[in-house]
Amino acid sequence: MKKVYFGWLFAVVSGVCFGNVIGWQDLKPAPSPVLVKQIDTLDKGEKTQLRDAYYKADLKYRMSNSGLKLKSLSIEDKKYLGGVFDKKIEAIADAMVRYDRDEAGKLITPPAGRVKIKGYALPLDLGKGAKFSTFMLVPVVGACIHVPPPPANQMVLVHLEDKDGVELPLYAAVTVEGQLKAQGVKSKAKFIDGQGIIDSGYIMTGAKIRM
Repeated sequence: MKKVYFGWLFAVVSGVCFGNVIGWQDLKPAPSPVLVKQIDTLDKGEKTQLRDAYYKADLKYRMSNSGLKLKSLSIEDKKYLGGVFDKKIEAIADAMVRYDRDEAGKLITPPAGRVKIKGYALPLDLGKGAKFSTFMLVPVVGACIHVPPPPANQMVLVHLEDKDGVELPLYAAVTVEGQLKAQGVKSKAKFIDGQGIIDSGYIMTGAKIRM
C-alpha cells in the first residue's frame, strides 16, 4: 500500500504521466485538491511519517470494512499498525484513505494508443498450469491472495498478444504494454486459500509483457 501513498506524492509533484508510461495513480480520479494542498505544506520528515501513517490507516480501514484479520498480517504490517504519529499526520492519512476508498469505483479514460504500466501479475487460477495468457495486474505484491483485493480502479485484466501464454512471476514486478480501456469486469479467481469474484475496472488487450 505504500505505492498508493507515493501516487499521492507524485500527484503533488507533477500530476502528469510521461509519454505512454502510466502509473497506478493515473487510473484514479484526480486527488482531492484540499488534501494535496495539505500534503504540500509538509516538510520532508513529515512526508516520511505520512507514508507510514497512510499504510497504518489503510490497514485499519481494511480490518474494519473488508474483513482483514489481525492474524493474517505480516510482522511488518503489525509493526506499522502499532506506529504512533503526530495527530496532524494521522488526520491527513485517514482522510487520504477515506478519499481513495470513496473513489474506488470511479474510472478515468485512459490515454489513446498503447500504454505501459508496471505492477504485479496475478494468475486467475493458480492451479491451472505454468503458462497464462490472461491475468490480473495489481499495484502491490500479493494482492488478493491473502488480503482483500485493491479497488476496481487499481485492477487491470490483461489479455496477452501471445495466446500460448507465458510463465508469470508471482512476487516480481512486470511491465505490460497494450491497448487500455475503462471497462468493469467480474472475473472468477481461484487461489491457494479459496476462490471468489474479483472486480476490475480496466482491460488491456494485445498486451506484451516484460519481466
